[in-house]
Amino acid sequence: MIKNKAYILPALLAALIVAACSKTKPVEFCEGVDTEGKGVECGKEFTTGDLTGVVNAKEPFETESLTVKILRHEKNTKKPEKTMTITVDREKNRSSFDLSFYNGGTYTVEAWKESSKIGEGTIKITDTY
Repeated sequence: MIKNKAYILPALLAALIVAACSKTKPVEFCEGVDTEGKGVECGKEFTTGDLTGVVNAKEPFETESLTVKILRHEKNTKKPEKTMTITVDREKNRSSFDLSFYNGGTYTVEAWKESSKIGEGTIKITDTY
């Protein structure tokens, strides 16, 4: 039997926070990347302009390119805005690419390896005008 139950909840909460914070998102939006390719100043809300997207796969890409699809949220649908191909290192599981958002709104960015979706991320862009 546990003698001091007062420590259980704080310890459990701390463990959950560490697990949630250390988990890498499949697609991140950042102001740049460091020398290891990890995102710097990442978030989910930005003003219009240029950003860096970072794809974080669970396993090596095992391909030389990925397809990135940008979908704009309009009412209850997601409309294709742009599709691009990015070159990746087949032995790595992280790659970055340039993004430009010049219209405010909410967007979903998906990363695909052939017909399999690696992951997605959602970003909100605020117009600066």
